[in-house]
Amino acid sequence: MQQSRMLSGKRELMQFFGIGEKKLMKWIKELDCPAYPDTQGVYRAWSGDLTEWYAEAFGPSPKRDDSYRLS
Repeated sequence: MQQSRMLSGKRELMQFFGIGEKKLMKWIKELDCPAYPDTQGVYRAWSGDLTEWYAEAFGPSPKRDDSYRLS
């Protein structure tokens, strides 16, 4: 099982889900996605919380492996 890690910023959250900014903000505002802005306005969330939320909101998703990065 992969360990949960902190995701920081809209860009990293969009990459985690594979979605754009409009959809991300809609999920946060309308579907109670567990990503919240800190005191400086940077959205943060634990990857494990996001995975659980996604499964509850949309059903099981394919296992994500973000251990690779494209150059």
